[in-house]
Amino acid sequence: MLVHLQKPRPVAKYNITFTKGELNRILALYSYQVAKGQWRDYAIDFLKQMAIFSIFRHAHEQPLISILKIPANTAQGYVYELIVEKKRLSRSAELDLALEPLRKTLK
Repeated sequence: MLVHLQKPRPVAKYNITFTKGELNRILALYSYQVAKGQWRDYAIDFLKQMAIFSIFRHAHEQPLISILKIPANTAQGYVYELIVEKKRLSRSAELDLALEPLRKTLK
Protein backbone atom coordinates (compact mmCIF):
# COMPACT_ATOMS: atom_id res chain seq x y z
CA MET A 1 0.00 0.00 0.00
CA LEU A 2 1.34 3.47 -1.03
CA VAL A 3 0.53 6.49 1.12
CA HIS A 4 1.37 10.05 0.01
CA LEU A 5 2.44 12.07 3.02
CA GLN A 6 2.81 15.43 1.28
CA LYS A 7 0.79 17.25 -1.30
CA PRO A 8 2.59 17.70 -4.62
CA ARG A 9 4.42 21.01 -4.83
CA PRO A 10 3.24 23.49 -7.44
CA VAL A 11 5.52 23.84 -10.43
CA ALA A 12 7.70 26.93 -10.04
CA LYS A 13 7.65 29.46 -12.85
CA TYR A 14 11.24 30.20 -13.81
CA ASN A 15 12.68 33.46 -14.95
CA ILE A 16 13.27 33.96 -18.66
CA THR A 17 16.93 33.66 -19.64
CA PHE A 18 19.14 34.09 -22.68
CA THR A 19 20.62 30.90 -24.11
CA LYS A 20 24.38 30.51 -24.51
CA GLY A 21 24.07 31.04 -28.27
CA GLU A 22 22.02 34.21 -27.81
CA LEU A 23 24.54 35.59 -25.33
CA ASN A 24 27.41 34.77 -27.69
CA ARG A 25 25.79 36.81 -30.48
CA ILE A 26 25.02 39.74 -28.19
CA LEU A 27 28.47 39.71 -26.56
CA ALA A 28 30.17 39.63 -29.97
CA LEU A 29 28.58 43.01 -30.76
CA TYR A 30 29.27 44.27 -27.26
CA SER A 31 32.95 43.31 -27.22
CA TYR A 32 33.53 44.98 -30.61
CA GLN A 33 32.21 48.28 -29.26
CA VAL A 34 34.15 47.91 -26.00
CA ALA A 35 37.35 47.48 -28.01
CA LYS A 36 36.52 50.73 -29.85
CA GLY A 37 35.96 52.48 -26.51
CA GLN A 38 32.28 53.22 -27.17
CA TRP A 39 30.65 51.02 -24.52
CA ARG A 40 31.87 50.43 -21.00
CA ASP A 41 29.45 48.25 -19.03
CA TYR A 42 26.50 45.90 -19.31
CA ALA A 43 23.88 44.30 -17.10
CA ILE A 44 21.68 41.26 -17.53
CA ASP A 45 18.33 41.00 -15.76
CA PHE A 46 16.36 37.75 -15.69
CA LEU A 47 12.74 38.41 -14.79
CA LYS A 48 9.58 36.32 -14.99
CA GLN A 49 8.22 38.58 -17.74
CA MET A 50 11.40 39.04 -19.79
CA ALA A 51 15.18 38.87 -19.98
CA ILE A 52 17.01 42.16 -20.54
CA PHE A 53 20.58 42.74 -21.74
CA SER A 54 21.38 46.42 -21.10
CA ILE A 55 24.41 48.25 -22.47
CA PHE A 56 25.82 51.38 -20.84
CA ARG A 57 28.28 54.01 -21.96
CA HIS A 58 29.01 54.71 -18.28
CA ALA A 59 27.93 52.59 -15.32
CA HIS A 60 25.96 55.37 -13.62
CA GLU A 61 23.81 56.25 -16.65
CA GLN A 62 20.56 54.89 -18.02
CA PRO A 63 21.03 52.05 -20.54
CA LEU A 64 22.06 53.25 -23.97
CA ILE A 65 20.76 50.02 -25.54
CA SER A 66 18.51 47.26 -24.23
CA ILE A 67 17.84 43.89 -25.84
CA LEU A 68 14.67 42.27 -24.55
CA LYS A 69 13.57 38.63 -24.78
CA ILE A 70 9.82 38.42 -24.20
CA PRO A 71 7.49 35.39 -24.26
CA ALA A 72 5.23 35.34 -27.32
CA ASN A 73 3.04 33.04 -29.36
CA THR A 74 5.65 32.35 -32.03
CA ALA A 75 7.35 29.17 -33.24
CA GLN A 76 10.27 29.85 -30.88
CA GLY A 77 8.02 31.04 -28.09
CA TYR A 78 9.86 34.36 -27.74
CA VAL A 79 10.14 37.73 -29.43
CA TYR A 80 13.21 40.02 -29.26
CA GLU A 81 13.11 43.80 -29.07
CA LEU A 82 15.94 46.26 -29.61
CA ILE A 83 15.52 49.46 -27.60
CA VAL A 84 17.94 52.31 -28.32
CA GLU A 85 17.73 55.46 -26.22
CA LYS A 86 14.22 54.49 -25.02
CA LYS A 87 12.91 53.98 -28.59
CA ARG A 88 12.05 50.58 -30.02
CA LEU A 89 14.09 50.11 -33.20
CA SER A 90 13.10 46.55 -34.01
CA ARG A 91 10.99 43.61 -32.92
CA SER A 92 11.40 40.10 -34.31
CA ALA A 93 11.00 36.41 -33.48
CA GLU A 94 14.67 36.01 -34.56
CA LEU A 95 17.44 37.55 -32.47
CA ASP A 96 19.67 38.25 -35.49
CA LEU A 97 16.86 40.15 -37.25
CA ALA A 98 16.18 42.19 -34.13
CA LEU A 99 19.90 43.09 -33.86
CA GLU A 100 20.25 44.03 -37.55
CA PRO A 101 19.51 47.80 -37.09
CA LEU A 102 22.20 47.89 -34.39
CA ARG A 103 24.73 46.19 -36.67
CA LYS A 104 23.98 48.68 -39.45
CA THR A 105 24.46 51.71 -37.18
CA LEU A 106 27.75 50.34 -35.83
CA LYS A 107 29.31 49.97 -39.29
